[in-house]
Amino acid sequence: MPRYVERGGEQAFAPPFLQSGTRMQGFLLKGDPAALQATVDRYLNAPSGGQTSYRVLTSHVILAYAPIASTRSTRPPGSERGYTPETDVAFWVLVGAGHQDGPVWVLDRLAWFLPYVWVDIPTTMATGREVYG
Repeated sequence: MPRYVERGGEQAFAPPFLQSGTRMQGFLLKGDPAALQATVDRYLNAPSGGQTSYRVLTSHVILAYAPIASTRSTRPPGSERGYTPETDVAFWVLVGAGHQDGPVWVLDRLAWFLPYVWVDIPTTMATGREVYG
């Protein structure tokens, strides 16, 4: 992988990360299939200009709650800065990535799409935005 370029005053931890003490709980909720597909189209399919084809595979979503005791960078200089606890709350939507084969849409792989993620620590938010986009 390309080297992560660190600038002075960063508020984000550089990957890779080690998370420990996670106790995740998930709650299965019924969603609106058309609204879920519209969200997938808006955030995954439309920006790719047709290069990707994701489809929602179920009308249910998972509302995940994950308190994490420790998140730390595993490489210097981030590993020398300690760790942070955090709590993540997110909606997980099961999608399939596929392609058209004539009139048939063919599933290539399964994926989880997390359109909304909330965290309780500003460093976690900055890391998610700056490192993962």
